[in-house]
Amino acid sequence: MKKANNHMETLYRVLSFGLYDTLTATPKADKIAECIGEHIKNYVAAGNPGKVGSPSDSELLNDTNKVSQMKEDQYVVSGNSMLPDGIKDGYVLHTKTINSTTDIKQGNLIVIEVDKEFYRTKHSGKDPIFEYKLRRAIMPVPKDINFEDLKDSLVETFAEVFTKRESKDLKKSFEEAKDFYNDEVELFLSLTYHNRKIHYSFHPSKNIQKVVVAVYNDSNKKVDSIESDLLAS
Repeated sequence: MKKANNHMETLYRVLSFGLYDTLTATPKADKIAECIGEHIKNYVAAGNPGKVGSPSDSELLNDTNKVSQMKEDQYVVSGNSMLPDGIKDGYVLHTKTINSTTDIKQGNLIVIEVDKEFYRTKHSGKDPIFEYKLRRAIMPVPKDINFEDLKDSLVETFAEVFTKRESKDLKKSFEEAKDFYNDEVELFLSLTYHNRKIHYSFHPSKNIQKVVVAVYNDSNKKVDSIESDLLAS
């Protein structure tokens, strides 16, 4: 029986094109919890804060000593949703604290505290893994604005017409936020990417705490290819 199992393992290794060990490894969520532990506040989710980037893509996930020495205004990126903007899983963000959203310029990379209650309503009661998420800033949203006026404002801002998919995505996110917050909270509009396509999201303005001022890759080299005029000075 043992010999048969060895043959099956060999077959699986061949059929998986060398990815057998990766495919049979500890699930991502368990592994990241083990690696990060108490250092969760030093990470920021690029994408869904309930999901994690691949530990194999980020050496820092296994280097908790280095993470523990990071300053309060530094974060390790988990996830690749911001890849279209040149930010990969494992990159390190240097940020500065802002006093209000008036300090944010359109296009800034921003660190947002995850609203756990809102997240639970969208994900069947599940809690997010991360406390912070990374987004690209667009604009504050007036409490009394309707969807069509918001869309027109964005068309003027970007000087281009929304695609049907983008318009549908924006409307869905807008209605979800309005239903949950009931115009009682000042919102801010930002964007990320799903499969490299723009995805819009709305957040309480008070949850936007920091603006990114520099990005470093996993070799600790500053990423200069990210346009400096889109980052806070």
